[in-house]
Amino acid sequence: MQRLSNQDFLNALDFETNKLDIVTLKRLLEEYYGEKNDIDFKKEIIEYQKISKIILAMANNGGGVVIFGITDDHKPVGAEKVDATDFNVGIRKYVPENLKYEDYYVDYKEDEMYGEFSGKTFLILYIPQQYRFAPFMAIKKSGEVIKDNVIYIRKNTSNGIASQTDINEIIEKRIYEEYNDLSELTLETHIEQLKTLYKYSPKSIGVTLGEKVGNQISQSITVDNKINEHHPQESFNAFIGDLIKRKKNKIKQYIEV
Repeated sequence: MQRLSNQDFLNALDFETNKLDIVTLKRLLEEYYGEKNDIDFKKEIIEYQKISKIILAMANNGGGVVIFGITDDHKPVGAEKVDATDFNVGIRKYVPENLKYEDYYVDYKEDEMYGEFSGKTFLILYIPQQYRFAPFMAIKKSGEVIKDNVIYIRKNTSNGIASQTDINEIIEKRIYEEYNDLSELTLETHIEQLKTLYKYSPKSIGVTLGEKVGNQISQSITVDNKINEHHPQESFNAFIGDLIKRKKNKIKQYIEV
């Protein structure tokens, strides 16, 4: 992933007002991260559970970017730098492992050429679009900030609880993304998967002498057997055979045969 450089970030500053030009900044974010539905500014690094709630809400809404060290009116004031390990440990207390995000600092040296950015540090938190595993929920609650069994979603500039309509839309996007993930497999991947399936499909399934003797003995002995309701009706070989057939059809569709 390409990241904003110090100069890129600096280019978004209007030196006349000492504020970030939000239009320029959004354009930069779209250029580096792709089109984002959301961008949030925080004057300082807030409590981990509050940051986690933002991450959850943005992930359920297609991703976004949070920049710490910027006021609500887009003035760059800088944020205190915290240990990266401590930061991620604090976030992972609430955010599931399969929710991906990236965090990095943009540091400016003490130099008048940087204007309001001089000597300041900014933390950029990037949450990519990842409907593949959505909806995301917190793995731990924290008072009234984060509740368990609740799906948060980003609505305008706030983090609210998803409605049934919101959840339905998230699930629809998840299904669509799952389908795209499967459809984007290369021909080589399909072939390798087929080869693996063939390894589990024996050329011969003949019965051995021992099995024949065992069958004859078993027929002469009456035993009360309880049917295992969890035993699959389909044999393993039949299952593998069906997978092979499906995979071969997929390959034929891929090469338009």
